[in-house]
Amino acid sequence: MTRLINIALGGEPIGTLYEGERRFDIVTKFDRAYRRSPQAIGRLPVHTADGVPIPLSQIAKIELVDGQTLIARENSRRRMTVRCDIVGRDQGGCVAEAQNLFEKEMSVPNGYRVSWLGMFENLERARKHFLVLIPVTIAVIYILLWITFVSQRAALLVLLVVPFASIGGVLALYIRGMHLSVSSGVGFTALFGVAIMDGVLMVRWITTLRVQGVALDEAIVCGALERLRPILMTAIVAILGLLPASLATGLGSEVQRPLATVIVWGLFSSTTLTLFVVLVFYRIFVPALPAPATESEDEMAVPSGVAQPEAHG
Repeated sequence: MTRLINIALGGEPIGTLYEGERRFDIVTKFDRAYRRSPQAIGRLPVHTADGVPIPLSQIAKIELVDGQTLIARENSRRRMTVRCDIVGRDQGGCVAEAQNLFEKEMSVPNGYRVSWLGMFENLERARKHFLVLIPVTIAVIYILLWITFVSQRAALLVLLVVPFASIGGVLALYIRGMHLSVSSGVGFTALFGVAIMDGVLMVRWITTLRVQGVALDEAIVCGALERLRPILMTAIVAILGLLPASLATGLGSEVQRPLATVIVWGLFSSTTLTLFVVLVFYRIFVPALPAPATESEDEMAVPSGVAQPEAHG
């Protein structure tokens, strides 16, 4: 009976057809008239052990039911996938809400388990990594700045640029209706690097002018004017290079658009704040100047035993 059903409905290979290097199975199955309905299938004859033909409906129940057209397996266990597309909201928030609703309104039978998979996993992994990497990175940058400027105030002054630099990126994401993602997180990281570099240029040059004996207020004004060009060049090059990507709408733009948007619009705020806010904070904090290098008296003295030229008159 099983072989009859397999041949009637699914077909059974009875030979092979070769066409050049291609190979095709020759499959035979019952005519469509004998399998177009459960009643037609029920009239298919099967033979008893005595060879007597009887209808298939007498020994089998034939009906149409909805079922899986494909049985997927993972690690030798059956798997059923429910997919959905997220539109108009962030992935993390949508998945968190779905998980809460699932726990409240659904019960998982014994022997079943539920796994939440998708692109939101990348965001969750990145969030965990950022929770560790960002504090460590800030601490390392602070130590390097402290070593560079030999002043805690100067190091803190440069780090103050980081939160102000994020203003433009956050506003751009909000206005354009974008959500925080791995791509935008990478954009913020690059933006913070550029902002810190601009702050180092500004603070270092003002400190250099002060060491040369220039008055505090004059050093701040001259330092801002002299470092205006390199800071603007850095920002303009990055903005012009990433502006097309921030406005892109084609295939693959979902990944590059948040990153470029954060950098482009964040540079507007970070550059402006570097040129104004850093100067104000520098005037308030007034970082200490590095100790001037002085030569010891022993090094300046003439070594003993060295003949001195005598004056001949």
